[in-house]
Amino acid sequence: MKARYAILFAACLLAGKALSQSSTAKEYPVPGHGFLRMNMPLAWKVEPRGMADLATLFLHISPTKGNSFDAQITVVWLNAANLGSTTPESIKANTERTGNGVLLQAVEKTLILRELRGAQTFGTYYALTDRIPAPGEFKHITQGSFLTGELLCAFTIHSESPNPSEVKQLLRIFSEATHVKPAP
Repeated sequence: MKARYAILFAACLLAGKALSQSSTAKEYPVPGHGFLRMNMPLAWKVEPRGMADLATLFLHISPTKGNSFDAQITVVWLNAANLGSTTPESIKANTERTGNGVLLQAVEKTLILRELRGAQTFGTYYALTDRIPAPGEFKHITQGSFLTGELLCAFTIHSESPNPSEVKQLLRIFSEATHVKPAP
């Protein structure tokens, strides 16, 4: 009996080690303003593109195999004035305004806003279903924005099914994102 528990314990340790190696913290540079740090799965492809003139970063995230989802995130550094006026209420209002426009083409009749919150992050998002997707387009969209440090991040996730694990995982990654300021 003890041998069986020892084998089970060793298997749990190995599984935990494998899970910890399945993703890694990565830093994506925001030109002139540090990095956006996110814990990204190793099995996903992340294509960053910086825009130096705008202190902006664009990320395209997709699986390395298949096409179960497609995500884009635009990261903008906010100066002190813009940062001061960016509140949970303003993010919610902007997300609601965007969502009401998308709602016109959705199966859903009402927009349900959900909170996105982490230790250093707050934001809002919604999920809708396209009533008549064009051939080759995804049927489901999850869209919103969040603030972490001085970085305002707007995201769009397209998916084939309404609640795939990748969308939940991306929302968790976004809620845990942090702004790493540049060294002085």
